[in-house]
Amino acid sequence: KRYTMTLEGKPATIIIGSRGCRYSCMFCGSAKLKKWRKRSALNIVTEMIMLYEKYGKKGFYFGDDIFSFEKPRTIEIAKEIINSKKSKMLPDDLILRITTRTNLIDEEQLIYLKEAGLDIISFGLESGSDKVLATIQKQLTIKHQKEKVELCHKYNVKVKGFFIMGLPGETEEDLQMTIDFAKGLNLEYADCYLFTPFPSAPVWDTPEKWGLKLDK
Repeated sequence: KRYTMTLEGKPATIIIGSRGCRYSCMFCGSAKLKKWRKRSALNIVTEMIMLYEKYGKKGFYFGDDIFSFEKPRTIEIAKEIINSKKSKMLPDDLILRITTRTNLIDEEQLIYLKEAGLDIISFGLESGSDKVLATIQKQLTIKHQKEKVELCHKYNVKVKGFFIMGLPGETEEDLQMTIDFAKGLNLEYADCYLFTPFPSAPVWDTPEKWGLKLDK
């Protein structure tokens, strides 16, 4: 009763469907692990049903770094949720929030996820400068990021963008590009963070690669 998290006004909870990441963003604590571990779609939805039946949870905030790492599995999870809604094991007004990379979401996944209840998707957009994106090893471009945000809006999925300020090599002009980029995307939500080197992130072990000197 003291756990009062909500999503769009619905009683909600955090749920974890997978852990880890296989990408190499230099600021990320998961980048060195190069591992991604998953739970099955049935296992995840069984937990969701329990949380709904026992605690009345209708909102599910997936804490995965990359929810949609495997497209077939993403669609399988969505289908399991849809079938559970049809059988009344989950509520019709169920709501989902996920986090992923823009290169790991497409139209087919969005169609299924929207039917399953997807309301908000979070993307690590990081910067409005292609130069900075290349420097931090994001392996994505501004054009691609913009296209995927627009695709989500096409299916009435709200988008939250994560941005980092003070990244290596970032100039005042780059920072203004990030601000303009964020404003131009018509995001429903935007979070801005200051670049912070964390232990286990690539930048922690080899700061000189990015022209940095760290006092550890």
